[in-house]
Amino acid sequence: MKVLRRAREVLFNLEKSEFDEVGIPKISRSDENIVSPQSQQLGLFGETAHPVIKHLEKIEPDDLSPRQAMDALYDLKRLLRKSL
Repeated sequence: MKVLRRAREVLFNLEKSEFDEVGIPKISRSDENIVSPQSQQLGLFGETAHPVIKHLEKIEPDDLSPRQAMDALYDLKRLLRKSL
């Protein structure tokens, strides 16, 4: 019985061409089918932050002089070029 109810929900939503906020078709209106973030599958390999992001996280803009800020920008550009 659950399978038939679910199939009707999917069919109804596909026929109505309902889309979520990012334009992906909604498959079901049911609250039962909402996936919590904790139940999502983890990737095989741990995601590592991009070197530019790691460098940006270390920078405290309010503590930099104008010269240090410019040097930090050049460092970020160099790191970006290396990673491409």
